[in-house]
Amino acid sequence: MSGLFGIFNRNGAPVERAVLEAMAQSIAHRGGDLLEFSIQRGAGFGCHLRRVVPESINERQPLLDDSGNLLLFDGRIDNREDLLEALDLRDAASELSDSDLVLRAFGRWGGRCLDRLVGDFALALFRIPRRQLILARDPIGCRPLYFREHGPGVVFASEIKAILACPGIDPEPNLDLLADLLLLDHLPWEDDGETFFRGISRVLPGWRLKFQPEKTGARRFWDFNAGTRLRYSAYSDYATHLREVVISATRKRMRSIHPVAIAVSGGLDSSIVLGVADQLQKKYSGPDIVPISYAPSDPHTEENRFLALMEERTGREIVRVGMGRPGDSDHLRAAAWFSEMPLFDDGWSGEAPMLSCAAATGARVVMTGLWSDQLMFATGYLVDLVKRLEWRRVRRHLNEYTRWFVASEPAYFRRRFARELMLNLVPNFVRSSIRPFYGAASLLLSSNHRWVNGELSRRARRLRPRVRHPSYASAQARSIYQTARSKSHRLAIEGDEKMAARFGLERVTPFLDRDVIASVMAIPGEILTRRGVPRGLLRDAFRGIVPPPILERRWKDEGTVSSVLEGQRVRAYRALRPDAFRCKALGCDPSGPLSDDEYLDALALEFWMRAFLTRPSESVNPTRETHTEAI
Repeated sequence: MSGLFGIFNRNGAPVERAVLEAMAQSIAHRGGDLLEFSIQRGAGFGCHLRRVVPESINERQPLLDDSGNLLLFDGRIDNREDLLEALDLRDAASELSDSDLVLRAFGRWGGRCLDRLVGDFALALFRIPRRQLILARDPIGCRPLYFREHGPGVVFASEIKAILACPGIDPEPNLDLLADLLLLDHLPWEDDGETFFRGISRVLPGWRLKFQPEKTGARRFWDFNAGTRLRYSAYSDYATHLREVVISATRKRMRSIHPVAIAVSGGLDSSIVLGVADQLQKKYSGPDIVPISYAPSDPHTEENRFLALMEERTGREIVRVGMGRPGDSDHLRAAAWFSEMPLFDDGWSGEAPMLSCAAATGARVVMTGLWSDQLMFATGYLVDLVKRLEWRRVRRHLNEYTRWFVASEPAYFRRRFARELMLNLVPNFVRSSIRPFYGAASLLLSSNHRWVNGELSRRARRLRPRVRHPSYASAQARSIYQTARSKSHRLAIEGDEKMAARFGLERVTPFLDRDVIASVMAIPGEILTRRGVPRGLLRDAFRGIVPPPILERRWKDEGTVSSVLEGQRVRAYRALRPDAFRCKALGCDPSGPLSDDEYLDALALEFWMRAFLTRPSESVNPTRETHTEAI
C-alpha cells in the first residue's frame, strides 16, 4: 500500500511543489517509509511509499528510466517469475522491486504490458517525451485510483481527498449516485466509474486511461472470459482444483517482510484463510502470522467455541479484541472521512480496534475471508437446472438452503429464484427495452421517498443506458461475473481498502484473486453448491485443514456483527440524532419518524457531508484533532 498523486497540465503550465505537498499531506497515512516528488515540464508527481514485499526494501518512487518513462506504482505483482523470464532479468531478481519490473515491462512492451501484469495494483506512468499520462488498475480493483479532468489539467490520486486538496477543486456532491444510493433498492449494475463527488471518477478495474495534450483515450486491457467452462470427470477433481487456487492465492498475499495479520471470526471463510496461512508459514518459513478476532466477550458464544477449535488445530493463540463501541460518533466521523462514501457500515466501526491491534503488531497486511459468501454461493445455476428440466433437483436445493440459513425467511430464496428466472429467461430485446426505466420502477419499491424528495427523486427516475454484456457460458457464470463487476461491490471493496489504509494496512483476501474468481465462474453451479449445500465444494475442498464443526457451520443471527442493524446497536446510533441535519440542503428531511434503515442512511449522509461539504474552516478531518466537530 502506497499513496500516489500527481498533476498533468496538458497546456504545459508549471506545477507548484506546494500543491503536491498539500496533496501528500492529505494521504500521509498511506505512506511512512519515504515521500518523494518529481516535477517535470507541465507535470508533477509524488508517492508516499510504504514498503511491504521483500523486494521493496530499497525501493524508491517515483521511478524514472533512461527513456523518460516515470512510474508511480501501488501494488503487488504475483507473476514476477514470468516477467523476469520474459525480460531476461532472472540474474537480477533480488535487486528488482515490483515497481522496477513494471517499469522495465513498459520499456519493453509499452501499454500492452498491462495485459501481462497479474496482481493487485494501481499505477500511473508519465511518458515525458510524448507528454502522455497513463492510469490503470488491476482487473478486480483491489487498489483505488481516482482522477479529475480540471480545466486543461488532469489530477489523480489514490484517494479523493488528495484531489480535493488542489486549489480550485471544491467538493460537490454527485446527485445522481446519491439518488441511486438513497432511493433505489440496490445500485444499478452498470459502472462508469462515478464517485459520490461530482466530476471525480474512479479508474475502472481492468482499464487503462491515456491522457494526451489533445485527447483522452480508454481501453479495457483485461476481463474475465465468462464463456469458459471447467469440466472434470470426478467431483474430487473439482475440490482439488479449488483447493489449489485458493492456497496459491493465499500464498501470494503472504509475501511480506512484516508479520501478516489474519482477521478471524470463527466462520468458514476466515477459518480457511487462517488454516491455509498456518500451513504455508510452517512449510515455507514465511512471515509470522498474527490471528486476531473481534469476537464477543462471552467465552460461551459459538464464535469463541470455533475460535478455540482453530487455536487447537493451528497451535496459535488468536488475539481477542473488543468491537468498537456502537454509536461512537468518532468512529462514524472517521468512517466518512477515510471511506469517502456516505455509506453506513457498522462493520467499519466495529472492526477498528482489530485493525488498530493488527497495526500495533507491526503487520502491514491484514488478510480476511471476505467475499467468499458473494462469489462462492450464487444461485444462478438453478436456472441452468431449469433449462435442463431438472425441476426436482431445483426443489431439493431450495429446501436445503433453509437448513443452512436458519435465520432467513423461508420464502426468501424462492423469491430470489424467481428473479433469476426472469433475468435469464426473458429475451434480451425485452430486457433492453425495460432497462431505461429501471430507476422509476425501482423507486416504487423504496420507502426512502418519505424523507428524500425534490431533485434527488427526479434523478432516481432518470433513464438508464443500455448495458453491454459478455457472452456467458451459463446463468451461473452470469451471476458471478455480475457480482465481481457490480458497482456496489466495487465501491465496497474500495471503502474497505481505504478503511484499512487508515491504520497503515493493506487489506487483502484470497477470494478476490482473479484466478479464484475465474475458476468459480467456470465450475458448474451444482458442483459449487453440491446437494444444495451453500459453498459445499469449498467445504469439501478444505477438509483436513478446517475442523469439521466449522465446515458444517450454519448461518445464525447471534446479535454480533452480522446483526448490527438491530437491537442495542441501532438504539445507540439513534441516540446520535443531531439538532439540525445539514443534509436538508440536498432535499433530505430526516427530522420526522424514520425506520431504522432510513435513519442510518440519513446518519451516514450527514457525517459524509460534515466531513467534506463544509467550509474550509469547518473541515472535519479526523486525522487532526483540532478539526473534529461534535455532532
